[in-house]
Amino acid sequence: MVDIDKLRKKIDLIDNDILKLLNKRSVIATKIGKIKKKHGKSKNYFRPERQINILRRLIKTKNNTLEAPFIINLWKTIFFFQTKLQGKIKYIVPKNFNNTDISLIIDYLGQNVKFEFKNNIKTACKDTLKNTNSLLFLPYPGENKNCQWWTDVKINSLFVIASVPIIFGKNQKPKLVILSQNKPVLKNNNNFLYVANSHIKLKKAKLISKVKKKYLFETKEALSNNNFSLLGAYSNIQK
Repeated sequence: MVDIDKLRKKIDLIDNDILKLLNKRSVIATKIGKIKKKHGKSKNYFRPERQINILRRLIKTKNNTLEAPFIINLWKTIFFFQTKLQGKIKYIVPKNFNNTDISLIIDYLGQNVKFEFKNNIKTACKDTLKNTNSLLFLPYPGENKNCQWWTDVKINSLFVIASVPIIFGKNQKPKLVILSQNKPVLKNNNNFLYVANSHIKLKKAKLISKVKKKYLFETKEALSNNNFSLLGAYSNIQK
């Protein structure tokens, strides 16, 4: 028992160090929030690509013995609370979302948040555009009726900036996407979504959906072709 007591005391000291570091991180996060607020309309509290990059770096850290899901579950809680220090975010979802959808969002955020439920996607989009820091959760774009929102021209002022869940297999697609009026930060290791009015044949652009006269393409890099309109971009961590 003496050996266990000694080890527990070491854990107590480590816990104290972790708490001190989290407090330091919180101070810096608060400072970042104040700087963003000075920029007025350009403030953007939720930066999913930044979070993904942090997770990738931590998972790949030399001598790390912790499994990826453990790191992700721990850090997404840190992300959630320290993003709250920067400012308020609204979480908007359509009323027809089922319990599985809601559970996926809660798991993604790491916390049970207060949702604003909207009667339909049109109303949800309109309300999302009222606030720079509103996040709208919708089904991954596709051909099914509830996934055809990407064909509506009124959605053009919103962009896909993240996918839910964070981790999925190489040949899997996200279940949900997060939209915002803030454009995604276009960097490497992104999945880009583009909409076109015709079936444009381009090697690096894969057609993934067609609804009436609208075509949805996925690419691994940003396009500069005027025939494509950016729907958004997202990053993920593969299993």
